[in-house]
Amino acid sequence: MEDVPEKGQVRLHVRDTGIGIREEDKERIFERFYHSTGEENVTEGIPSSGIGLALAKEIIEMHSGHIEATNRSCGGADFVITLQADNGALSTDIPEDKR
Repeated sequence: MEDVPEKGQVRLHVRDTGIGIREEDKERIFERFYHSTGEENVTEGIPSSGIGLALAKEIIEMHSGHIEATNRSCGGADFVITLQADNGALSTDIPEDKR
């Protein structure tokens, strides 16, 4: 599948090199305060609140966007954010050199 956004859209990929997303977690990773039960998902002993992906999803959706997550074939995850570039969120009042 070719990754080309539709006209008027901007697509951003955020990729990591971690262990990826467990199949049983895929449907829930964007839920507020969700934690995977897999021990392998602990990142160097750093505790997680489980709010990050839920908050990112809410902000993206407030801007008429969409986020999805997939596993990369070489390991890690790929978070794809798609935003509407022509929904008025990008103001033309901003000077060209500040955009």
